[in-house]
Amino acid sequence: GAGAGEHGLKGVRDAGIRGPDLPLILLTPPGDEETAIQAMRAGAADCIAKTESCGQRLIPTIGREIKRRELMRVRAALRSREERLRQIVETMPVGITVIATDGTFLAINRVGLKLMGAARLEQIIGKNLLQLLPQDEREKATHFLATVGKGSGASVHIDWKGLDGTISGMEFRAVPMRRDAAGTTAALAAIYPPGETPPQGLLPEPDRKTEDLARALGESEARLKELQEKIRVQQTEWEELLRQAETRRAGAEQQQ
Repeated sequence: GAGAGEHGLKGVRDAGIRGPDLPLILLTPPGDEETAIQAMRAGAADCIAKTESCGQRLIPTIGREIKRRELMRVRAALRSREERLRQIVETMPVGITVIATDGTFLAINRVGLKLMGAARLEQIIGKNLLQLLPQDEREKATHFLATVGKGSGASVHIDWKGLDGTISGMEFRAVPMRRDAAGTTAALAAIYPPGETPPQGLLPEPDRKTEDLARALGESEARLKELQEKIRVQQTEWEELLRQAETRRAGAEQQQ
């Protein structure tokens, strides 16, 4: 009855305060759609009518919430790994960048930003090197990335004035770095002004810790995309159920 519904709603609100990250599935009396709607708005993960067959819906709902928790965990791990990789790149004494073999910038430090005529990370991260360069410089940059993608070190001189138009050119010297267990390769590259000789040993084979982090980052990204798609499908189903419940409630109110 109404008392049971109010008690359930209070339980949802109290649980949201005490453990906001814990999913709560509420069992409601059959036909009590008003309580279900209010509980969902109060933060319940789902509401299931307490019938003889409710277990058929309860079990997959619990499975969905377990996947949702896994998604949250993967997201947190991904953010942590991204930050650790960024810190490693940032502390290098020269311009350092990580570039996917399609030309997309994945990471760059402050020194590297300056050498490319950029002031902010968003000017570079996610952008494509080939699209930033003049047309006549793209072929050799493509060859450079392809060489690294095949597992060999490579270097290339780029005649480009940078994003701010003040750069006299730059040189990329890169070694391959595995990003994930499938062997996807990125270029771990040092950036130098033209003609500058790099210090000996500054860019050896990728540091084991850096490579492990990059590989873990790639694996986390793949797992995150997989979980996001599963949650998206289940969320769509939940939204449709909620819409149907609200439609039935509105119809019942009009009949009264």
